Amino acid sequence: MRLVKGFLFFIFSVAITGCATKYEIPEPTITSIAPESGPVGRTVTINGTSFGDNPSASINGVTIFISKYTRVGGNLPMDQIVFVVPGGASSGRITVFNGKYSVVSTKSFTVLP
Repeated sequence: MRLVKGFLFFIFSVAITGCATKYEIPEPTITSIAPESGPVGRTVTINGTSFGDNPSASINGVTIFISKYTRVGGNLPMDQIVFVVPGGASSGRITVFNGKYSVVSTKSFTVLP
């Protein structure tokens, strides 16, 4: 009887531990920003990967309100953020945060007058 209880405890422990596997959030990437310049009020699209479930973004430190976020799956998964250049924004790099990691664009976005 003692052996059976020990065996059942082992099986239960393995089952619980196996179910507790956490999903690891990968680091995001930015593959393109279009257009690369525009005035306040211009709609801009950021393409990349691993933006997460609830991304946030900024341009040169000014928070961007994300108006549309799309996750496209398949063999080549891609995420897309659409935003409008906010008032108070100045030219600089765009940062996307996925809840764990940040990625900074390699090129600066130019805010036009």
